[in-house]
Amino acid sequence: MSTIEIVVNPRGKPIRKLPKEVTVSTAAPASDIYNTIAQKSGYSVHRLRVTKGSDGSTLPNGSQTIQETGLKAQSVVYVKDLGPQLGWRFVYVIEYLGPLLIIPASLYLLRPYLYFNFEQIPEPSWPQQLVCALLVVHFLKREYETLFIHRFSLATMPARNIFKNCGHYWALAGANIAYWVFRPDSPAATNNLNPILYYGGLALFVLGELANLNAHLILRGLRRPGTTERGIPKGFGFGLVTCPNYMFEIIAWIGVYLLTNLSWSVLLFIVVGTLQMYQWAKKKERRYRQEFGDKYKRKRFTVLPPLLPSSRLFIVDDTKVNHFTSQPAVGTPRCTNDLEVVEYNVLGNLDLGLGLFRVLSNPSLKRAGNDCVSSIAPPFAPRTSVWSLQRRRQLKTIGTIALVVIFLFFILPRFVSFSITRPIAAAIPSGTANIVLVTLFDRETLSERYIQWITSNREDYASRHGYKTFFANTSDYLYTLQDQQPRSWATVPAVRHAMAENPHSTYFFFLDVNAFIMEPRLSLTAHVLDPKQLESLMIKDHPVVPPDSIIKTFSHLKANDVDLIITQDGEDLVPGSFIIRQGDWARFFLDVWYDPLYRSYNFARAEKHALDHIVQWHATILAKLALIPQRSINSYSKDSPDVSADAEAAKKSCSHIIQCGRGRRRI
Repeated sequence: MSTIEIVVNPRGKPIRKLPKEVTVSTAAPASDIYNTIAQKSGYSVHRLRVTKGSDGSTLPNGSQTIQETGLKAQSVVYVKDLGPQLGWRFVYVIEYLGPLLIIPASLYLLRPYLYFNFEQIPEPSWPQQLVCALLVVHFLKREYETLFIHRFSLATMPARNIFKNCGHYWALAGANIAYWVFRPDSPAATNNLNPILYYGGLALFVLGELANLNAHLILRGLRRPGTTERGIPKGFGFGLVTCPNYMFEIIAWIGVYLLTNLSWSVLLFIVVGTLQMYQWAKKKERRYRQEFGDKYKRKRFTVLPPLLPSSRLFIVDDTKVNHFTSQPAVGTPRCTNDLEVVEYNVLGNLDLGLGLFRVLSNPSLKRAGNDCVSSIAPPFAPRTSVWSLQRRRQLKTIGTIALVVIFLFFILPRFVSFSITRPIAAAIPSGTANIVLVTLFDRETLSERYIQWITSNREDYASRHGYKTFFANTSDYLYTLQDQQPRSWATVPAVRHAMAENPHSTYFFFLDVNAFIMEPRLSLTAHVLDPKQLESLMIKDHPVVPPDSIIKTFSHLKANDVDLIITQDGEDLVPGSFIIRQGDWARFFLDVWYDPLYRSYNFARAEKHALDHIVQWHATILAKLALIPQRSINSYSKDSPDVSADAEAAKKSCSHIIQCGRGRRRI
């Protein structure tokens, strides 16, 4: 065992306390040079890069011996200060932590502050909440992989890189996606998401996340703990592309893109991320080929087949060229021509000119005299149309995919109607009642005692089930009525007023002042609004105005499409008690009902006959109306002849919210 002295010179900015030379054993690992220089200079080993003066290559900081590196006595090495360093694992944890906190905070905690310029800030739609949950799962998975799965080939990176990495994830994946996707007017702010986008996006996300995790587990198994050595990756996806983990990552994000109803902010993140991963994949493919040689099965595609194939690169393998020149084809001279090259589909930045330069500059490939001249084509003549053929195939594939996407997302929805909505009994938003009981008092005709009695009845029922009450006074709306118009018209603006006061509530149950709730234990949601229950109560293909109206309720109407629930007696619709769902349709309906034309018309029963007319002759309104039995949410007046005729009501009177009553309607 002998010792040698290595000359040490700085490169770049000077390093204080850098030794001019170090003495090491030729049998010692090369890492001893790093450790010695780090100890004497006071710098971390990870902050130093040592290169050989002979060829400029980096001296490995591993178990390779000094002798194996080619260093000899008085060999010169250059030491460069790489600047402050941070661990790869630490940087990954920080960069993923940003969107992990920003995304849910933007949807819930910061929502009133981010969208302060909106007049109303509705509760997040279920697609927005789903996207938030999936993104949290995605970045939690990233954090888990960083802490327990990934094994890094390098210990540190320049500290300044944390700003670039965090900028990508915190800004593009965090603030960008969160702000635009969770806006009240974003494409995802709808509860009617096309099922192609919903099921397709969910399937792609689950597939991408699971396959990406599997690829990372395969890569983990290629490297022993504490080493930087790699094996050749094999397994699901690795036979198709160089980096299937990148491919599956993109697939998962495409799923998120579909679930956001094609939000441009997610698409921007996908495009930027794909371009970056493509560059990483190119470097990894080149490294695999250099490291494993013929043992590695070279990939044509690096990230996404066939959209991002590897570049065509012409290189020369001297042994193969010599083999071709030493064994010519039958009938050809030994030498063919100076353009004989071996073409490989490799990834890199070299071009055809560099490859040809290597061939022409290699003395072993020179041809002397005219002995090599032949009119017979060489066995491996270069192809000049490879790129054009490859480009045509790519364009054809891209065109096919584009046509499929256009058909699925733009043409098909125009001819096929889809809807995925929440159940009609929607979830109650935080701090907001889902159902509001609306009652209109005419204090000029009712006693204070009676008003208190009805008020107590409504409040008791509302408190049992988490509902809210809204009490209005007829006199508050008289200014909207002209002389001689019945005061009963005030029902319509009262309901409109209740909807404006409770913009986040879903259903408004108008109860006539003469209705009394007799069964407060019965929930309106369970006994009427539940989709299955409402479907069983709906009276379909039935005259809207009994008994002989030719206009009938729709036979194909589904419970999820209902916005107005009302009853009828033997003569008319009964607006004394009805349920209306908050939304654009409800506001349109109330505006039509309260139109001055109808209020000024001399209907015998004012708003009741106006409602009969509107429902019969406005298909837009009839399309959202459901008739249910009178005693479901109403009752018959004393000695009404319709009681005996209403077999349905008599049969179900004991199980519905409204019970039989005498005089006043009872619930």
